[in-house]
Amino acid sequence: SSRSEHGRPRANSYLDDTVHLIKGRGILASKKDVSVDPDEFAEGCKLLQAAALGNLPNVIALLTLQPNHINFRDYDRRTALHVAASEGKLKIVMTLIEKYDSPINRSDRWG
Repeated sequence: SSRSEHGRPRANSYLDDTVHLIKGRGILASKKDVSVDPDEFAEGCKLLQAAALGNLPNVIALLTLQPNHINFRDYDRRTALHVAASEGKLKIVMTLIEKYDSPINRSDRWG
């Protein structure tokens, strides 16, 4: 199988660099997500880190400065909502949804 026991693609999976797909396995990252200015990408990553750590004041401060980062996605197409939910940070999850209208049905790299 081209997937590990955790469902993630194995390193030897066949990649199609033109569309960022693993043949028959789904999307890795969109070109839009990975062609962001490096400084803006770093700022988006700060939001994801704050969400993962459950640092609500930093999440609010970062989204106040860059409200569009509510839609920021990392290379694995995870948003702050994905990260906060996976880390069990309920206050962050609720704030992202209720205050910032974070989309709740976005897929990440694994679906």
